[in-house]
Amino acid sequence: MKKTVGIIGGMGPLATCDLLETIIKFTEAEKDQEHIHVLVDCNTNIPDRTKAILHGGEDPVPELIKSGKRLIEAGAELLVMHCNTVHYFHDRVAKELSVPLLHIPEETARALAAAGVRKAGILATNGTRQAGVYDKALSKENLSAVWPQEEAQDLLMSVIYDYIKAGKTGWDKEGISAMIREMKERGAERIVIGCTEIPLILRELDEYKGVEEFTEDLGFIDPAVLIAKIIIQKAGYKVKTKGWL
Repeated sequence: MKKTVGIIGGMGPLATCDLLETIIKFTEAEKDQEHIHVLVDCNTNIPDRTKAILHGGEDPVPELIKSGKRLIEAGAELLVMHCNTVHYFHDRVAKELSVPLLHIPEETARALAAAGVRKAGILATNGTRQAGVYDKALSKENLSAVWPQEEAQDLLMSVIYDYIKAGKTGWDKEGISAMIREMKERGAERIVIGCTEIPLILRELDEYKGVEEFTEDLGFIDPAVLIAKIIIQKAGYKVKTKGWL
């Protein structure tokens, strides 16, 4: 049975568009009518998740629930929150909704374990890191995490907030590349792209420029691509295995 999918988005807007595009690209379809019915609530009123977790900022849960209910009322039968940090609040949101709400970090950890990975590097916001959403998900699968060093983490946060979210260019590309190399040197078998803005960063690096999907061949796992494929399957459609649109 085919299901309508709802995306609780706006965290940030570009990343929301990226997920929708990824779902479309990976759906096996030859015409419009064979694609998934996807509803998107790009709710930019959702308060900053990192500020809420680390600095006592405004609680995002009421707006998250509002978005979820709005999508359900519009016909959504399966929901996803397209932000990694926000999964700190997953259980509080899910219990208020009448349809399943996918959990991106847990789905990622299961995929890593299935691939035989024991140690994964995590690229994510400070909120995701200190909230422990990936550490908790990895530990359930007996996996361990490798995080960027402090200065590298500060650089990553700056690129995410001061450049990508702000729509600016000119950030330190070599610094980001060096961070990834150093994490691999410390034993990271895969690098988890644990923030939905990070693919937008990686696509600007010389070594990955033009890459659409950051696969294990490149040493990455992109939860956004993973969750898109899971959404396609759970919605009753087939995942495209060859080529892009």
